[in-house]
Amino acid sequence: MNWTRGIGLTAVAMLLGGATWLGCGGDDSTTPSPSDDGGTTTDTGSGDDSSTGTDTGTGSDTGTGSDTGTGTDSGKDSGGGDPPLSCDTYCADITAACTNDVPATGAFTGDGGGEKQFNSLDICKATCALYNAGGGTGPNTAKGDNQGCRQYHANAAKTSGNPKVHCPHAGISGGGPCTATPADGGTTPDRCTTFCTLDLKACTGANAAYASMAECMAACGKPASATTFDFDPAQAEITTAGNTLNCRQYHLMAAVGAPTPHCAHTKPGAGPCN
Repeated sequence: MNWTRGIGLTAVAMLLGGATWLGCGGDDSTTPSPSDDGGTTTDTGSGDDSSTGTDTGTGSDTGTGSDTGTGTDSGKDSGGGDPPLSCDTYCADITAACTNDVPATGAFTGDGGGEKQFNSLDICKATCALYNAGGGTGPNTAKGDNQGCRQYHANAAKTSGNPKVHCPHAGISGGGPCTATPADGGTTPDRCTTFCTLDLKACTGANAAYASMAECMAACGKPASATTFDFDPAQAEITTAGNTLNCRQYHLMAAVGAPTPHCAHTKPGAGPCN
C-alpha cells in the first residue's frame, strides 16, 4: 500500500517537472532569436544605404552645366559666334595681305595685291587702339566705323583672293564700308568724320593739327583750296601727295607712329598734301 502510494507521488513529481521544463521553453519564446532578426529592422536601417541617395547628389554632376558657361567664350566673340576682336589678329592679317606700295597720286595699280595700309606692324597696333571699340567681325555683322568691321575686311583681304578690294576697307579710313555713317542718314560714307575723329586722337598737344572737331570738319569735305580738301574717288584710298583727303589719310596713319612731322601734313596747305 505504501509502495503504491510512493509510485503515485513519483509520477506526480515527474509530471510537474515536465510542465516546468515546458514553461521554461515558453520563456525562450519570449526572446525568440527571430525577434533579434526582427531587430534586422536595424538592417532596414540599411536605409542608411538608401541614404546612398546621396549618390543622387551626384546631381552635382549636373553642375557640369557650368560647362555651358563656356558660353563665356561667345561672350568674347563679337556678334555671337564671330571671331573675337583682336588687334593682334587684325594687324597680322592686314600686314600680310596688303603689301603693295602706296602711290604718290592717282589710282592704285598694284598687280593683284592690296594697297599697303600701314607702314609697320607697330603703327597698325597703335592705330587699332584708336578705333571705336566693338563691332561685328563676321560677314553678316561687319559694318560701321569700328575695329570689328576693319578686322573682318583684313581677314577677307587675306583669305578671299581679292585683297585689292578689301585692303582699303580694313585700313585707317575704313574705305567706305567701315567708315562713319553720315549724320543726315545719307548713303555716302562720311570719311571726314572718321578722319577728324582719329586725327584728334593721334595728333595732340604741340602736334595738334586742329583745335577741335568743328575746325577739322570745316576744312574737310569741301572742294580743294588753300584751306579745304576732299576725298577723290578716282585716286587710291591713301596717297602720299596731293591736296586731297586721300593724302591726309596716309599721313594720319604715319602720324600715329611719328607725330612729327606727319601731324602737320594732315592740315590744309601743309607739306606733301598741299
